[in-house]
Amino acid sequence: MGLATIVLALLLLLPESWTRGAAAQPTGGLREGFYSQSCPQAEFIARQTLQANLFLDLTAPAALLRLVFHDCQVQVYSSASITREQFSESLGCDGSVLLQSDFSGSIKSELLSDRSFGIRRLDFIDRIKGSLEVACPNTVSCADIIVMAGRDAVALSGGPFMQVLLGRRDGFTANNFRADSELPAATINVDGLINVFGPKGLTLEESVALIGEAIPGSKIFVSFKDGADFSAQQNLRVCLSVAGGHTLGVGHCVSFIERLYPQVDPAINPFMAGTLRLLCPNPTFFNNITFSANDLTNVLFDNQYFRDLTIGRGLLTIDNEISRDPRTSGMVRYFASNQGYFFQQFSSAYRKLTQHQVLTDGAGEIRRNCHFVNAIPQQPPPFPFQAPPFPFKPPTFPFHPSDTTPASNFNTDPTIPTDPATTDTPSTATTDIPSTDAIAPP
Repeated sequence: MGLATIVLALLLLLPESWTRGAAAQPTGGLREGFYSQSCPQAEFIARQTLQANLFLDLTAPAALLRLVFHDCQVQVYSSASITREQFSESLGCDGSVLLQSDFSGSIKSELLSDRSFGIRRLDFIDRIKGSLEVACPNTVSCADIIVMAGRDAVALSGGPFMQVLLGRRDGFTANNFRADSELPAATINVDGLINVFGPKGLTLEESVALIGEAIPGSKIFVSFKDGADFSAQQNLRVCLSVAGGHTLGVGHCVSFIERLYPQVDPAINPFMAGTLRLLCPNPTFFNNITFSANDLTNVLFDNQYFRDLTIGRGLLTIDNEISRDPRTSGMVRYFASNQGYFFQQFSSAYRKLTQHQVLTDGAGEIRRNCHFVNAIPQQPPPFPFQAPPFPFKPPTFPFHPSDTTPASNFNTDPTIPTDPATTDTPSTATTDIPSTDAIAPP
């Protein structure tokens, strides 16, 4: 009897032991405490910097979660991987979402994708990077900073604190066309959800838990031509974008307008449908500026989103899909009634998403500036609490610091030709001026 009791106790404890052991083991070069020797305060510095900046924008956690999903979902091929196996794999969570387009055209910013609308608060990542560069230069990757920022954003918004593995390295390229094809739209259904998250090892339950982060709450119909001013693009996106997810954040009219016109989707709560029609009165007008909260506590990380779904208050098409599909409706109801279980599933999904096919060990690099690969030397690392400069634009007139010609001789209007023969030059002749001593007083 005593032996049977001991065996039963061991069987009950064994799965938990396996779980704990698996969490502590390295995963593809990632491990807990990766910076314990090279930068012991890295995670503390990242958390403190983010916490100080959240007072500037309470909606930033939603934006940071959206940034994590974008960086990990869009997988680009890195030609600089050091092994044939790494060269043949597509890579995620490599900081590619932060890269700006270069002048050669080999790097295409993922922010040029329409699906990237909702990506903002890159300046928070820059500030964390700047603080870490002061403490531990060339040590912490931008890819790890994104993952840590998303984790800390959840915890600081009332959600669970998630242990994540670190050790990612930054990629060398970005591609906006990959973002167009790999980021899910707000009209995705449950089958599409499975296709997006299944290859990353997520269960359907974990996918439903993660959906608040994954699906963008908005989409913009403004596209920019290649070579357009990056700062102008960023300013427009930052001014218009307040979307980030479902558990946190809000959505724009264009993301759910098809549920209101020409007929109201019967799955929407009638009172909510009337409110949304007031917010979005014109189905064809530029509706990206108007927005509605995804749940009643859109600045807190909680299970209110799922509680709203149970009473027909889903905002996007996917909200309605997961609340009515027999494969997921039970999960929605259980998450709505058990916040602790939702936190558990979300944490598991977050770890799987951020560990899938990443650059580690000798692959990739540690960027000095998150927006430029290290092969572009003219961009210095950002200082703490300061966003990096935008690419330098040469002046429109032919001036060079080594030119000794007076600046007043330059033609600053490029439409008016300059004739060297008519250019005024300072006279070198001297003029005899009578001395005041030779002038007799009256």
